[in-house]
Amino acid sequence: MLKALKKYRAPYLFIMPFFILFLVFQLVPTIWTFYISLTNWKGIGTPDFCGFDNYRKMLIDDMFWESLGNTVVYWLTGLVFIICCALLIASLLNSRYLKSNSARAFFKTATFLPNICAAIAMGLIFRMLFDENVGLVNEVVTIFGGSKIPWLTSTTFSKIPVIILNVWRYTPWFTMILLSGLLNISKDYYEAATVDGAKRIDIIRYIILPALVVPMTTMFILNLGFFMTAGFDQVFNFTNQSHGTLKEYPVFLFRDTDSGYVEAVQ
Repeated sequence: MLKALKKYRAPYLFIMPFFILFLVFQLVPTIWTFYISLTNWKGIGTPDFCGFDNYRKMLIDDMFWESLGNTVVYWLTGLVFIICCALLIASLLNSRYLKSNSARAFFKTATFLPNICAAIAMGLIFRMLFDENVGLVNEVVTIFGGSKIPWLTSTTFSKIPVIILNVWRYTPWFTMILLSGLLNISKDYYEAATVDGAKRIDIIRYIILPALVVPMTTMFILNLGFFMTAGFDQVFNFTNQSHGTLKEYPVFLFRDTDSGYVEAVQ
C-alpha cells in the first residue's frame, strides 16, 4: 500500500483538498448533527442526552407532516416546470438557428444569469413583484379587471410565488445539464434518421429522449436535494419574516424549536 501511495502521490495530492474540505465541512458536521439530534440543547450550555425523543416528537408533529407534504408539492411541480423549461431552452440553444458562436455564447451566458444571482436579492425582488398593494404582478392583474391577490399572506396563493421563484432560479442550471446531453448526440444519428425518412417526433422519441435519460435522472436527484435543503435565505426574505403563511416550508420548522429537534428534522 505504501508503494502504491508513493507511486501515485501526485494524483493523491491533487485530490486531497477535496477530501479535506469534505471531512471538515460535510462529514464532521453530519456526525455532529446526528449527535445533537439525540439531545435537548438550546444552543448554549451542555447538551442533555434524550435518545430518540426528538424523532418521536417529529413523527407526531403536524407542522412536520404539513411541511413534508408541501415540500413534495414544491418538488413535483418544480420538477415538471423546470424540465419543460430547461428542455425547451436547451433545444433552442442547440438549434441550427444559432449559427454564430458569439450569439450562442451570449445566450448561454444570459440563460445562466439567474442561477448566479444572490438568493437574498432574489427573495427581495420577488417580494416586491408579488406585494399585494404595490407589486407589479397585482398591477397587471388589476389592469385586466381582476382584484388584487394576497400572494404572500394567503395559504392558498403563497405556494405559487415560491414555485415560480425556484423554477426561475434553478432552470438555468438544469438547462446546462440537458444542453450537455444534447451536444453529446452525434450528428450521424440525425443524418441517418433523416435518410431513413424519420419524422421529427420519431427523432425526439428514439434519439433525443433516450440520450437524455442520464441527464434527466441527474436532474431528478439534484432537484430533490435543492428543494429539501435549499431556500431558507430567499424564502425568509420573500415572506418579510413576519407572515406565517409559508411556515409550512421546511426551513420555517427551524425558527421556534430547540436545536436538538431542529437537527432531528434535518
